[in-house]
Amino acid sequence: MSQTNRRKTLILKKKTDLLISIGIFIFALGLRIINLGQFLTADESRAWLGWSKEFIQAITEGRFGEIIFSFSPGVTIMWSGSFGLYLAYIFNSGQAVSYRDFLQTLPFDPIDPNIIFWFRLPIVVFSACCIAVIYQLANLLLGRKIALVGAVLLTLDPLLIGMNRVLGHDGLTAAFMAVSSLAIMTFYICQTEKPSYKYLILSAIFAGLAFITKLTSAYLLPFIGLLAIITIVYYKRYRQVGVYIQDGILWTLIAALTIFLLWPALWTQPLQTLQKVFSWLGAVADQPHNRGSFFLGEPIPDPGIWFYWIATYFRLTAITTVGLLLGCAYLIFGRDAKPLHQTTSQPANRKLVIWLLLLFIIFFIIFLSTSDKKQDRYIVPILPAVNLIAATGYVWITKKLKRQKWQYAALAAAIILQAIITLNSAPYYLSHYNLLAGGSRTAPNTILVGWGEGLDLAANYLNSLPGAEKLKVSSWYHSTFEPYFKGQAVERVNDEKISRSAKPFLVSNYVVLYVNQIQRQMPTPGIIQFYQSFEPEHIVTINGINYAFIYPSPAIGHTLSGKVRLVGQAELLGYNVLNEQKQPISKLPADSTATIQLYWEWQGKAPDELIGLNLVDYDGRVWGEGNLLGSYSPVAFKNWAEGAIVHDDFVLDLLPGTPPGDYYLKAWIDRPTTGERVGDFPLLLEDVHIVVVRPASPPSVSNLSLSEQLDLPLVKGDITLLGLGESEQMVKPWQSGKERDLSLYWQANRAINQNYPIMLALVDSGGIIRASWSNLPTG
Repeated sequence: MSQTNRRKTLILKKKTDLLISIGIFIFALGLRIINLGQFLTADESRAWLGWSKEFIQAITEGRFGEIIFSFSPGVTIMWSGSFGLYLAYIFNSGQAVSYRDFLQTLPFDPIDPNIIFWFRLPIVVFSACCIAVIYQLANLLLGRKIALVGAVLLTLDPLLIGMNRVLGHDGLTAAFMAVSSLAIMTFYICQTEKPSYKYLILSAIFAGLAFITKLTSAYLLPFIGLLAIITIVYYKRYRQVGVYIQDGILWTLIAALTIFLLWPALWTQPLQTLQKVFSWLGAVADQPHNRGSFFLGEPIPDPGIWFYWIATYFRLTAITTVGLLLGCAYLIFGRDAKPLHQTTSQPANRKLVIWLLLLFIIFFIIFLSTSDKKQDRYIVPILPAVNLIAATGYVWITKKLKRQKWQYAALAAAIILQAIITLNSAPYYLSHYNLLAGGSRTAPNTILVGWGEGLDLAANYLNSLPGAEKLKVSSWYHSTFEPYFKGQAVERVNDEKISRSAKPFLVSNYVVLYVNQIQRQMPTPGIIQFYQSFEPEHIVTINGINYAFIYPSPAIGHTLSGKVRLVGQAELLGYNVLNEQKQPISKLPADSTATIQLYWEWQGKAPDELIGLNLVDYDGRVWGEGNLLGSYSPVAFKNWAEGAIVHDDFVLDLLPGTPPGDYYLKAWIDRPTTGERVGDFPLLLEDVHIVVVRPASPPSVSNLSLSEQLDLPLVKGDITLLGLGESEQMVKPWQSGKERDLSLYWQANRAINQNYPIMLALVDSGGIIRASWSNLPTG
């Protein structure tokens, strides 16, 4: 072939590859942009969305040293979110206000669902661009057919699509690491006599982007070092070691410059910023996830070294799993074409590239496993390598078919099956789990499931109920649920959040339990057991997995502040005051009988050690005794889990003649076997305050517990001393230095318009006062 024809062929190839790249970009963008604002994930609303707002505000105000919010450090995420904010400003506000005013008035707690699309759009666009670049690099390393199949499989990978549609660092980190590693492979493997440094520069820039996105991308440093050693040995470039070192220094300087230029905090406080980030990283990496994890059917802080291997299996598709196995088979049984390293117009040694991609996967999983903090989404950076190996496997095995049209048909079938599998989970792409691993049937019993998807659908159901605007609902991942719910979303009560306490659940009309909340038994196994003992009113199911369970909740009217507990026994949570018709009341008539529903959390109390309840005044005098009707739990005592929720019902009978005023509940635990009291619960008066109001009519004197009826008129007949109560106090011998309680019953014969203090005196036979007490009636 003449030089001219060779040049024309090469130009045509480049144009074709450019058109393919554009097509891949459009395809990837279209898949990721549809229903982009459908739901929120747990880390977006109160982390990346809020941090992006603070990020751009700090930049516009010149506060560069304050631009550090996460150990990740997630700088590219905040740049992306900031750009998305500007898009929201342009398309939503009509620029009727200044950008600064728009930022200051933008709601974030809860976030406006209408701007979620704009927040995520820049990440979606950039991720689609990276897939197109991955195709171009894979084309040089593996050839057009493998690169095209690999790029399409990658575009259709449900986990990658899901992570690309979220304002978070895992999706972008995967894209940056893939471009960086493939570019440096191209630089080392596809060398001509004069190396093309554009690939080294591209690799360094994307490595810098990866570093300021998520620090796990530091894995690139040892991997590129390993890559350099392998290529030196494989191609016997021992005399070029010095050149490799120079290239490595150049690569490092370009990556460092990229980091510096894009990280504003480094402009003014470089050392302090890096020290702070690495300090945070050290503290977080050595600790399990603060809410625990779930693995092989058990809630567990750290799933251990096998977690990522099993999580990877569950997170691949059936198509990529088979392709990955075929790619590994190709390494053993396949024949490679003659290595062509002299020109970048043809693929390099495919087996070497596949071995390097396989090493990238294996060592990255080992690298992740060294940290105690584990999440299945952290494996996303291996997906480009996995899909390229899978594409190699499919291209290799289909070449064994005799006719080329059959080969293309087989490859098309694999891609179509991948598309069907992926689109079946749209727009909740994160809900897909490998069919070969059991899919939605086995995933919830094996690994942690759910990142907020489905809570939008739970909110939609609750919004359809009558009076939804007045409903109080408590949901796990509160910030993910609240933007979609038009009623009151309850996250905390008295500064006690749903992640730690049952109180927000119990004060609500409905509770939404989430799949990974149930997996991890949070906040306590007893709370999960309490609600799961009833039939859920509604279940949100996505892709065969039950994500959210909606239960009616007691909606108790009064909660208690702090930890009102007797250690090793029980903790009081709250109570209802009900009238005889079992309706909640705020004030208690003096002549009435009320039911007190006392909710408490079991922490070891024996079933025969009963909770007691009284109504007392400020000085502790008893004005009403609670008679226990029974303890109620939907679960038998022998099956109670830690933190089981129980409510005791008491009939509260006020003493006849109880004056109107302020009273308080008192609670304790009795131990009947010894006749002793275990202890009194440390109740705050403001938490158990009950107002007693005037009775409908005065009580009959015959109903009073009088030991002696006196009927003595006083104050010109305005008041009558009816008699003495508590006869046992009069019978017992009196002792010097001891206090004695007495009860006097009075009756006002007409409206009283002034106070009449009472004086009681103990007088001896000579008329000398030996003891006295003076106060207003009822103290």
